[in-house]
Amino acid sequence: MNTQQINAEISYTKLFSQSHEEEHLIRFWDDEIPDMYSRNCTLIKEKSANLAEVIINELTLRKEQNKDFLRIEMNFDVDNEILEKLPMVRRSIY
Repeated sequence: MNTQQINAEISYTKLFSQSHEEEHLIRFWDDEIPDMYSRNCTLIKEKSANLAEVIINELTLRKEQNKDFLRIEMNFDVDNEILEKLPMVRRSIY
């Protein structure tokens, strides 16, 4: 996926959700539709050495917020080594 397409998707999602951007991620949420995964997710912007840590921190935040799910999106491949560092919850990889 090219950068222009990714930026278009981010802009589109921001039209329908609230968002908070940090160095490595953008968190989207919609309190009106809390179960709509595409509007309640975390987009990890780039692959980094601490990817597992970023995901675990997001999982911890969702638990603290009493949310029922965590959807992580990224536009890059993930190594199995990183996935093995994550706690065993329900994982869906598309």
